Amino acid sequence: MRLLNSLLAITIDWNRFLNSFQYMGKGMLGIFIVIGILVGCVTLLNKLTNREKKNKDNNENE
Repeated sequence: MRLLNSLLAITIDWNRFLNSFQYMGKGMLGIFIVIGILVGCVTLLNKLTNREKKNKDNNENE
């Protein structure tokens, strides 16, 4: 019964709740930046290694 009473007595501090969105936004922005860097690195590596593969394929066909 004490647990139920304590759960019902929970109050929400709306100012803190709304301020937490600022921290959540910064965290999500950081995640998107890191994902963007990883995608850029993978794309760059794919382009760099793809040239050699095309040359090998062209030599085998001739």
